[in-house]
Amino acid sequence: MQYSIDQLLAFAGPEKSDQAKLLKMFVESAEQNASSFKQQLDANNRNEACEIAHKMLTTFRQIQATKITTLLVPLERVGDPEISDSRFFEFGRLAHAEIKTVLEHIKQHHL
Repeated sequence: MQYSIDQLLAFAGPEKSDQAKLLKMFVESAEQNASSFKQQLDANNRNEACEIAHKMLTTFRQIQATKITTLLVPLERVGDPEISDSRFFEFGRLAHAEIKTVLEHIKQHHL
């Protein structure tokens, strides 16, 4: 599993309870975005999926989840002619699966 929550937790300070609250908020927000992203992928709505990918890119850069960010970078560009719709949605589904895996890992090991 390739990610690190250290930078994220630094914002909360040294108190473990504050860190837990921040991490819980992070996971909840990321899960909401991932759910919206999946809905847009399932609806073949590339434009909306691009907007959500852009938001999620920042989120997953915070925790240095490079596998996810590598998949999201090309997805944030609406209408990129280098990425066909079929590849876009394929990358999107791969990114979504990886997001779910990382968030589950965080919940199991850090919350």
